[in-house]
Amino acid sequence: MERYCLIGRRLPHSFSKIIHNLLGLEYDLVELDTEADAVSFIKNNPYAGYNVTIPYKQTVMPHLDELDESAVKAGAVNTVVKKGGRSIGYNTDTSGMAAGLKKMGASLSGKKVMVLGSGGTASMAVSLAKESKAKEITVVSRGGSVNYSNYHLRADTEILINCTPVGMYPENEGCPVDLCKLPALEYVFDAVYNPLSTRLVMEARARGITADGGLSMLVAQAIIAQNLFLGYQKFDTEAQTAITTAEILRRQSNIVLVGMPSSGKTSVGLALEKLTGKPFVDTDSLIIKEASMSVPEIFAKEGEAGFRAREKKAIRDCSRGFGKIIATGGGAILYPENRPELKQNSVVFWLQRDIGKLDTSGRPLSKDKNTLQAMEKIRYPLYNDIKDYIIDNNGGIDDCAQRVKDLFDAHFGN
Repeated sequence: MERYCLIGRRLPHSFSKIIHNLLGLEYDLVELDTEADAVSFIKNNPYAGYNVTIPYKQTVMPHLDELDESAVKAGAVNTVVKKGGRSIGYNTDTSGMAAGLKKMGASLSGKKVMVLGSGGTASMAVSLAKESKAKEITVVSRGGSVNYSNYHLRADTEILINCTPVGMYPENEGCPVDLCKLPALEYVFDAVYNPLSTRLVMEARARGITADGGLSMLVAQAIIAQNLFLGYQKFDTEAQTAITTAEILRRQSNIVLVGMPSSGKTSVGLALEKLTGKPFVDTDSLIIKEASMSVPEIFAKEGEAGFRAREKKAIRDCSRGFGKIIATGGGAILYPENRPELKQNSVVFWLQRDIGKLDTSGRPLSKDKNTLQAMEKIRYPLYNDIKDYIIDNNGGIDDCAQRVKDLFDAHFGN
């Protein structure tokens, strides 16, 4: 069976293999350390076709037998197809971005568009905006006439497209602009797909702006590339993008459980592990393992501040991965930096249990019912702010876990 692959310098977090496997291809990830390695690969490799990512999209161009118009126009190649012993370079990124914007419901026609960045992806976005007859196109770059100190002068911008790596793993906390300064925004599209929801996307959604990350773009360009590999239109790009994106989100997204102490997060999480096959992680257990102390011992030795510092690290470490079930401590949501960490790759479920059913034994903070009631007043607004769904957990654990799974599956549609 013919095999295909992606070439690039570092590919541990690439979704391309997952996407193309879902679409039925035998597909590998091939890391090449240098440009010389990339050129050598082009001249001699066993693959029927391959995709190209950073930093070799321009490197490959002079070494191919032919460049399709899409590659010439984009100034970069991301797909190479072998035909009759010849290697032909294409670019499917532009069409992928167009499909991603369309999926989000954004039309660039007649709109004031702002593009962040000065690299190849930004050039592609500008070209797409021109083709789409955008009313006005502003490019923001560090050295440009419009830069990160004066972009706010384009306060009437309606569509923002981020083509910088700001906010991309492992620097997840980054956000390229302050959306407060762009009050007319209707849509935000971030080409970054890891994390699934960047800080930019989360901030936009919190402001009621329609926003999406780059996963749909990545999927769409892969579908277009696969049609080129196969030599015929096997997939409808729009329909298959929706189906495949939903499936990847279902597989890769974490299920995060928040709620008051003893609301059943660990028990429900373990039941969900059996139902979904996703591995279960308890942040308190991670803290205990790293500290080699119990939670009461940590509080006694380091105080609440020491425990919360350890908790932040545990949340950061596990939330930046994919495909897990994560149970948090009851107070995890108290710290603002924890909330976007928990949200970025996850669907968040707030487990609620009547206060009379909450256990207070062995807990350093929730020692009695009066303390729990005081906690509720502070924490409930924060649980409500972070949650995607509320789940009543006053009944059986298995029933609660099944309801979480059903809502999680339905969350992505298709």
